[in-house]
Amino acid sequence: MHAAAPSTPAAQAGATRAGLGSRARFTNPSRKAAIMRKTIGHIASGLLILEFSMSAISMIAVMKVAVDRFDTLTRSTPGHGVIVLIGVLDLLGVIGAVAGFRRPAAAVAAGVWFALLSGGILYRQLSHGAHGSELISYSLFLAAALVMIAARAAALRGRGGAARSTMAAAGAAPSAARSVGGQRRVSASRRG
Repeated sequence: MHAAAPSTPAAQAGATRAGLGSRARFTNPSRKAAIMRKTIGHIASGLLILEFSMSAISMIAVMKVAVDRFDTLTRSTPGHGVIVLIGVLDLLGVIGAVAGFRRPAAAVAAGVWFALLSGGILYRQLSHGAHGSELISYSLFLAAALVMIAARAAALRGRGGAARSTMAAAGAAPSAARSVGGQRRVSASRRG
């Protein structure tokens, strides 16, 4: 059995705000944009997790293939300690990207590392005359890192904006909010 649709415009608006209007949930342009942003952020995160987890494993183990690849990309041969350090930072970035599915701030920090590393490698390649297909992989990783940063930063802004709009709807000042059990509550004296 289906529930009857609200009959008055005010009831329909209330049902839509409450998430009861199924059509509104899928036709709302801002909701579609948020879902698209989230999906693109997940795809970018997945790409970075795959690439940099492999890189981290090979660099921490100081595999010859990792050292040769880094040498080919940057036209410089770093020391053993630098290779291990980059591998550890890659591993921390991968952990941050995975944690970013629940905590966007971790993904933003990981994205900054991936963007710095990818941008540095691209800079080294360009300054040594690389062109064409040699630039594709780290251009892609740089773009993915920037997309991940933007998508996760938007998620952070969205979370803060939702808390502020809820408090404003309750008629409370930001200082009246209290965190109880991980949820924001407005004191009864401030509701008016």
